[in-house]
Amino acid sequence: MTATVITPSVVQKIYMPSTQRTGTPIRLVRYYLKAAKVFQDDWILLETAIGTTDNSLVDSQGIDVTSTATTQETLTYTDATDRLVCAGTNTGIVHIFVIMNEV
Repeated sequence: MTATVITPSVVQKIYMPSTQRTGTPIRLVRYYLKAAKVFQDDWILLETAIGTTDNSLVDSQGIDVTSTATTQETLTYTDATDRLVCAGTNTGIVHIFVIMNEV
């Protein structure tokens, strides 16, 4: 089988408290995405999932597909194609955080 686009079943928007130290104040937002990964290298389109990719930073610490607090997968984000690729051969539920500056 071949990798395909996956749609998150849960998308939560979380506003992060922050204190300005220097520069212009920004509004930090963290998105939580939960999706079912079926094939190696399945991907999520961030524009579709959260509505924008401007100023986004993917938290690429990994994916816990077994919900054991252990990283089994890695994330790769490609801005040109707007793909957040869930690399690796593990399948199951993936939990992903995306941090961005909301403008």
